[in-house]
Amino acid sequence: MAKHVKKSQPIADSLTCWNFANWPEHVFPHDPDSARHLCREHRDDLSEAGALARVNRELVVFGLAYLAWLKTLRKGVKEIEMPCNAPAQIAKRKKKA
Repeated sequence: MAKHVKKSQPIADSLTCWNFANWPEHVFPHDPDSARHLCREHRDDLSEAGALARVNRELVVFGLAYLAWLKTLRKGVKEIEMPCNAPAQIAKRKKKA
C-alpha cells in the first residue's frame, strides 16, 4: 500500500507580495506609514536583498525576500541595549517607586 504523502502548504497570500497601501497588519512594521518610512530608510538594502522593486509606478515588497532580510537584522538585536532597559535606569526607576 502506498504511503500518504502530505502536500506542502501553499505560501500564504501575505507572504507573496504587496504594496504599501495593502501592507498586511501582521507583518512588521504593522502599518503602511511605518512601512514606507522603513523602506525609505533601507531602500538600497531591500533592493539588494530582492525584497523591494518598482512595478510601473508602485513599489512592491516581495514577502519571502523581505522575511529573509528581516532575519539578517535579527543578528544585531542581542547587542542592542535600550537606554530605558539599562540596569542603571532600572535601578533609578525602582528607587523612585
